[in-house]
Amino acid sequence: MELVFYGLSINELHLSINELQRAAVQRYFDNLEKLINENQFEANRIYNCDKSGLTCVHKPLKVIAHKGQRVVSLVTSGERGQTTTVILAFNCVGHYIPPMIIFKRKRMLDSLIDDAPPGTVGRCSKSGWVDTNLFMDFIRHFVIHGNSSTTNKCLLILDGHKSHIKNLDLLNNASINGLHILSLPPHTSHKLQPLDQTLFKSLKSAYNLVCTTWTRKHPGSRITVDKLSGLFCQAYVKAATVENAISEF
Repeated sequence: MELVFYGLSINELHLSINELQRAAVQRYFDNLEKLINENQFEANRIYNCDKSGLTCVHKPLKVIAHKGQRVVSLVTSGERGQTTTVILAFNCVGHYIPPMIIFKRKRMLDSLIDDAPPGTVGRCSKSGWVDTNLFMDFIRHFVIHGNSSTTNKCLLILDGHKSHIKNLDLLNNASINGLHILSLPPHTSHKLQPLDQTLFKSLKSAYNLVCTTWTRKHPGSRITVDKLSGLFCQAYVKAATVENAISEF
């Protein structure tokens, strides 16, 4: 017996979903083209933005051992680690906005970003993830470092999270500063989000490497949150290259 949902078979339902996604993607590209044409955006005024989580417990690298060796180990910092969020943005020609790092804590300490990339801003939240108010802070940060204004407009492409597109204050603040925001269609970030394709992969790989190197140099010690910004900085300078930015777009 074939399952039916709202009058559609499973195969018909999958087809309808795919058609809806194709339509949403087409609308996205139509809107992108319209914004670029209407505002005459040059490549250096088109930015992409996304966030990713980091933890003090890194993913261990693969270990090369002699054939037949049964016990192969590599030390990490512990069983679990709290999540810290990093928000990144860059444009088509390789200019990066200084990162925002969001720590899971009640009170922000400036010392937590002492070793972060220059210009980095630090914030905190209960969960360690971004919320509406924190993303508003990032937009203000972006306007300053992206030099966005009504006479020097920017286009910022990001995912469609509610903290990004359902905040009227945020959208109004962006508008009065010449910042146009375009969100990606739902469930398409893995394909359409440039940061997911190259930069975050490079960043995570570099971060795991610098954390592994640190644990080898400090046997018996754990990576704590106060060391995270310095380790992130080492990984960031390896991943946040002009070549990676250009290849993403």
